[in-house]
Amino acid sequence: MSRFRKLRRAGALVCALAMALSLSVFPGRAAATDVFFTVINDDPMELSQETMPFWSGGRLYVSNAIFDGSYGDALGITCSYSTIKQTAVIYTIRVALFFELSGAGAAYDNQGRIYSERAIVRGSYVFFPVDLIADVFDLTFTYLRVDPAPVIRLKNSSARLSDTVFLDAASGLMNERYRTYLASLAPAPSTEPETPDTSEEPETPPPTVYGGQRVYLIFTVTDTESAQRLLATLNAAGKQAAFLFSEEQLQSGRDLVRAVVGGGHAVGFLVDDRDAAGQLERCGDLLWEAARASTRLVWLEESQSALAAGLEEAGYCVMDCRLDYSGAPLTSASRASTLYARISSLNISDLPVFLGQDRENTAGLSRLLTSLDSSDCRVIAYRETL
Repeated sequence: MSRFRKLRRAGALVCALAMALSLSVFPGRAAATDVFFTVINDDPMELSQETMPFWSGGRLYVSNAIFDGSYGDALGITCSYSTIKQTAVIYTIRVALFFELSGAGAAYDNQGRIYSERAIVRGSYVFFPVDLIADVFDLTFTYLRVDPAPVIRLKNSSARLSDTVFLDAASGLMNERYRTYLASLAPAPSTEPETPDTSEEPETPPPTVYGGQRVYLIFTVTDTESAQRLLATLNAAGKQAAFLFSEEQLQSGRDLVRAVVGGGHAVGFLVDDRDAAGQLERCGDLLWEAARASTRLVWLEESQSALAAGLEEAGYCVMDCRLDYSGAPLTSASRASTLYARISSLNISDLPVFLGQDRENTAGLSRLLTSLDSSDCRVIAYRETL
């Protein structure tokens, strides 16, 4: 990033913060959706939970399903994914992009170029950063914020419609597919006849977690060893979380930063009110240098509505949580059970949970993840659009 661009971005942030000092109300955020339409040239793909794109670490990821059948034929690109070798390769006649899915998760092409971006495995699919795919294979990538859900469109020279014309032509089809998809997520009604309860004191049923609940775990990075233990537990369970880095942690823990980004987890900047603009500028540069990644996620050490409003105005996403368990972290399995019971009692579809310092949560995290998994909860990384 040039010095001019750095100064311009820092100046814009300072101005936004100054303008926000008179504000007393924290600006609300629009409700977000986990649904995305994926379009290959002029052909919208079917909506599927298993292959649904997602945000991670400030990047959009799309599944290897975009290279299957007619979609891959339209792009002229093939993907081969080996679960045994834990590798994936995307290729044409001239270009090949390789991903190692185990260990550090290296990515490189047939010209010897190495990339910091990583693939993410979820279930039986592997997901790739769509901006990298578009760049390497000379595709046009557009992200369209429209109703009823955002559209991710990958195009090559075979696309016949502009984005505007495509959206107008496909609106009816996409609205119908969206309604059908939401209906498929609703639990099927019970067909068993109801039986009267004849007991004098019926037993209280155990708490149940809302079907389809999404839980966003948030940790503060304090030391590399503890954070790596949390990462190992999350990666083994196939779950993602958010890790908050201070400027000092970003400077001293570059390998950890790369492991967090490479595992599909979210990175947030931990800042205070002392030169927030400068801190965010330096944190952004450090994250880019370490992992070639970017983020707009910011965690404020103290609740300050004016500062938060200024950051939002400047384009950052100030993180918040519905449950703050930093005072009762996962120091044991019993603590994990207590938190699970609390989560179970809340019928909330999107539930950010702040657990505080990494070193305080290594003992009970595995138990919590197991409990949430048994209730079909999705433990995923905090998103900028949450």
